[in-house]
Amino acid sequence: MKKLLTTLLLVSAAVWTQVAGAFTYSDGDLLLVFRQDGFNDVEFNLGSVTNYLGKPSGTVLTVTNWDLAATRANFINNLSGVKFILMSATNSGAVVKKVYLTDQEASSSPTDISVSTWQLLREKIAQVGQQAAVGTATNSTQKYIISPSDTTAYTYIASEGGGGDVPTITGLAPFTVENPIPGTSRFFEVKGINPAVNASVQVGSFTMGTNGVLTFTAGVTQQQPPLVIPAILGASRIGNITSISFASTNGVNYRLRYTDSAGLSLGASNWTTLPSVLGAGPTTTLQDTAAVPDRFYKIEAYY
Repeated sequence: MKKLLTTLLLVSAAVWTQVAGAFTYSDGDLLLVFRQDGFNDVEFNLGSVTNYLGKPSGTVLTVTNWDLAATRANFINNLSGVKFILMSATNSGAVVKKVYLTDQEASSSPTDISVSTWQLLREKIAQVGQQAAVGTATNSTQKYIISPSDTTAYTYIASEGGGGDVPTITGLAPFTVENPIPGTSRFFEVKGINPAVNASVQVGSFTMGTNGVLTFTAGVTQQQPPLVIPAILGASRIGNITSISFASTNGVNYRLRYTDSAGLSLGASNWTTLPSVLGAGPTTTLQDTAAVPDRFYKIEAYY
């Protein structure tokens, strides 16, 4: 989740399904991975990535060919903050060498990668799928749930055994491929080509909610406006109501965080939060209706 805080202030849809069967992997399959520190990795094969390519812009597919119940159980029935990744790669002999990856950033402009980087990245994606297939060969399950420290797990492979950066697959991906739930990740086709100077192509975007609904929207999604620190325009207290007005942006979420004097030494992430509102215009007002008059506030902007 992207966040910014102010300085301190006192006052047409379709459903994609796949026939049930064992977890198998072939180059070009689309892998779905869930991971969070302290929990097992959960991995699925969603079938060929071509099922999501070439769709008319705006087409929405609800992805259901994965086990939501098992995923929830792995994360103790709480998907909030769990990171999701989708990835695919063509075979090593492909004339046009491609990987398909989710991108956490809403407004970055990624470029293609060199052939040598593509080869290393392709090998890691294939290794994730192949190891999951081997690990489930005896039980014909469509999911692979495994400790992140196991040599066959996505986290282990993506970090090269723990020493590399997992969010970028040890720096091979041109962006952060994992995104915390709830979130929307753009889905890019990244070519392996020399020289790697062209912009990567956005195929669409995947959105994952805490309710477990995963959807794909084809085409280029509207970019979210950049987050800026909210400028406070005014503050007042009448009776038990403290009102704080600030400059806002349409589509951005805002909420108050507060603490008393004893909590000032703590980071703002440890302050109590009040319900959020969606920015709707150049000015927004947040209120605290507590009887306690002496509170310190910060305004948080986030997606």
